[in-house]
Amino acid sequence: MDDPAEAYRSLFDEAPGLFSDRAPGGYQILEPDGRSSIVAYEDAFVVLLRDRVIAPSGATGNYIRLLTKPVSGRGVVILPLVGDKVVILQQYRHATGQLHVELPRGFGEGGEDSCSSALRELAEETGLVPDELLPLGSMHPDSGILASTVDLFLARCAPGQTIVVESGVGFELVSPTELQDRISSGEITDSFTHSAFLRARLKRLV
Repeated sequence: MDDPAEAYRSLFDEAPGLFSDRAPGGYQILEPDGRSSIVAYEDAFVVLLRDRVIAPSGATGNYIRLLTKPVSGRGVVILPLVGDKVVILQQYRHATGQLHVELPRGFGEGGEDSCSSALRELAEETGLVPDELLPLGSMHPDSGILASTVDLFLARCAPGQTIVVESGVGFELVSPTELQDRISSGEITDSFTHSAFLRARLKRLV
């Protein structure tokens, strides 16, 4: 990684919307000062920023936020319906050290719109090609530190397709009622799955 302050300045100049599109009445990001405004960490997937900010009270300080890459992209979550059954995956997540039951999801790629990302991720994670892809809205998975926006979709898929998952990943076909019960019982704790299923339920799509 380049000098942390120089890397921050480069991102500040190249993607000004990440720093200027702030709601009034909240913390505003100040011009980089070459010292406290830094890229604290960066790899192929995330960028951790330390912003210099000013609070509504006028007090100044530093605030950390995490961006996913590409920084201009959006994540996607897909609720796949095969006939009247929902496809859910079981996979290990390093961050929690646990096996999670969840819907397919993933990062967007550069130059890709969210619908294209959703179709690609669904194919990569399940092998499914939907007849219909319906947007369900968006969510912020952790507004305390993550700057990312994630778009939610419902994918209607014809029965008879072969579901293909990656090695080490399991899958189930469950009814919407069973999925709701497993969320309600606390078995399914993944927030992306909660959000996509709730949106679909409220829209009476499942």
